[in-house]
Amino acid sequence: MAQESNEVIHEFENTFSELNEQANSAHTTAIGIQNRLFTTLVKVDHILFKSNAYSTVLNEDADKEFPDHKHCRMGKWYLGIGQERFGNTSAFRKMDVPHATVHDNVAKNMAYVKEGSILKANHPQIITDNFRVMENASHELFKDLDLMLEEYEQKG
Repeated sequence: MAQESNEVIHEFENTFSELNEQANSAHTTAIGIQNRLFTTLVKVDHILFKSNAYSTVLNEDADKEFPDHKHCRMGKWYLGIGQERFGNTSAFRKMDVPHATVHDNVAKNMAYVKEGSILKANHPQIITDNFRVMENASHELFKDLDLMLEEYEQKG
């Protein structure tokens, strides 16, 4: 009887151990999916942000407002859970600069929209240059987001 009890306890321990391993694996997979989904959402947000910036300039919509890089969805994530989860990756630490550059160049162009001077003097060229800088920074930001996930998964 004691032998049977020991076997049942041993089987229970093995089953519980396997269940724990599966739960840990599922948790790791869920975190990975959550990370990928969020970075994809951030990329889509920034594509929409840029599209709105182009439309605002083309339509000379002086009423349109754009948040700075600390107050958009990514900026809030960056200062919160992003810092907690990815702050130890070099890509995460690098991405604040290109992210700010995207927003700063939209703000520069918005100044011309708000003063009604997008077609005056050399402003069309400056606006075009600002958008070019914005696009280059956005490309760098997207690469940093991908690299951040790679670093995180390698460390995990």
